[in-house]
Amino acid sequence: VFVFSGQGSQWVGMGRRLLADESVFAAAVDELEPVFVRQVGFSLREVIEQGREVSGDAQVQPVIMGLQLALAALWRSYGVVPDAVLGHSMGEVSAAVVAGALTPEQGLKVIGVRSALMSRQAGQGAVALLELDAAAALELLAGYPGVEVAGYLSPRQTVVAGAPADVDAVIAEVAGQERFARRVNMEVASHTAFMDPILEELRAELADVTPQTPQIPFISTVVDASGPTPVLDADYWVANVRQPA
Repeated sequence: VFVFSGQGSQWVGMGRRLLADESVFAAAVDELEPVFVRQVGFSLREVIEQGREVSGDAQVQPVIMGLQLALAALWRSYGVVPDAVLGHSMGEVSAAVVAGALTPEQGLKVIGVRSALMSRQAGQGAVALLELDAAAALELLAGYPGVEVAGYLSPRQTVVAGAPADVDAVIAEVAGQERFARRVNMEVASHTAFMDPILEELRAELADVTPQTPQIPFISTVVDASGPTPVLDADYWVANVRQPA
């Protein structure tokens, strides 16, 4: 199973060595380059090759997606072919492309529009990773109405997001219990009510995205994965931004 991450753990220089040493990775980046520039307005190759720092959702999300697609091509060249794909948050867009439900151009349009709209909310929210299971996190957040569960990372880890001061207060309380709690490298409180102002514009901008049936199983984190494969259209990507990941 290929699992595609969300954002928050990126670092300067990601992919630079692969670009120099792995011809398949470099070819995949070069193939994406014109579509990438057309959809998001800057060069993926230059960012990787120069080890340039990127910041803000409108830059970080497209670059991570470009790296993910090139890595998928590299793994396949070594004979590692996924039986299924799974994505976390923005990683679902890369998963949809690798599954064949979206073309690379469609996927980059989704991530370009998504990230540009999300960047408008920059600075209004904060995100934190807590060493709490979902039930414990929900119980704690009952005392913090400005903070919501934004993601379920594991049976023992929950991501929360909300107003920065409230998130910091949650971190302090959990850390006081001698449990891991820290901010994630994000400045937008995605998967919470902070996304509500952008949802209808996101839906309208992606209305012309016409997905295909995935060629390999796509395990959704938005709808019940035991049900039928969802249609990965504009409504799906709106839900992807708003619902916990």
